[in-house]
Amino acid sequence: MKWMKASHSLEMGAFSYGVSGSYFACRIGRYCSFGEDVQIGRHPHPMHWFSTSPFFYQGYQDVLDRPAPPGIDLQPGRDFPHHSPPVVLKETVIGNDVWIGHGAFIAPGVHIGDGACIAAYSVVTKDVPPYALVAGVPAVVKRFRFAEKRVDRLLRSRWWEFAPWDLKGAPVDQMPAFFDFLAELRGRGVKPYTADKVLVQDVVDGA
Repeated sequence: MKWMKASHSLEMGAFSYGVSGSYFACRIGRYCSFGEDVQIGRHPHPMHWFSTSPFFYQGYQDVLDRPAPPGIDLQPGRDFPHHSPPVVLKETVIGNDVWIGHGAFIAPGVHIGDGACIAAYSVVTKDVPPYALVAGVPAVVKRFRFAEKRVDRLLRSRWWEFAPWDLKGAPVDQMPAFFDFLAELRGRGVKPYTADKVLVQDVVDGA
C-alpha cells in the first residue's frame, strides 16, 4: 500500500496488495493483486451543474491543496447553493482473488466477482462475473478462467478463508487434488483465518 492513495474509505482484505493508484470508497476482498496506477471508484464531476469544476463543490483548499489567498473566502455550500449533490456516492466492491492489471480504471459502483482478472488499461463500467477475464475500452468478457462447473466449485470452496500457511502443501495446479486437499483440511478442523483489523493511520503513526 506504499504508493496507494485512499480517499473517503478503503477496506482491503487479508493477503491483498496494490502497487499504486487511487482508491475511492471501495471494499476489497482477500488475495487480490493490483498493479501500478490502478484507479478504483473515482467519481465523475457534475455534468448537470453549470460547471464541472470542483471549485464549486470542494473549495479552494481541497482543489489546490493550499489555502486561499488573503481576502478570499469561498465556501461551496454557502456561496454556491445547490439542491442536488455534485455526484451520488457509490461503493465499489471487489471480491476475492481478483487480479487487476496496470492502469486499469474501475468505475464507481461496479461489482467485480471472485477470481476475475482485469486486463491492463481496461475501463470497467459494468459488473464483472466471477472468474471472468475482461479487457478493452469499455471492458468486455473475453472468456472465463475455468468451465462453469469448476467455477461453481471454487466459489463454494471459499478457499480464500484460509491463510497461506494453512494452505501449505496445496497442489496449486491440480484442481481435483486441490479440492481433496481442502476437504481434508476442513476435516482436520482447521478454522478459517480471522484477521485483526488494522487501520492505515495506525500503520502510518507507527512507521
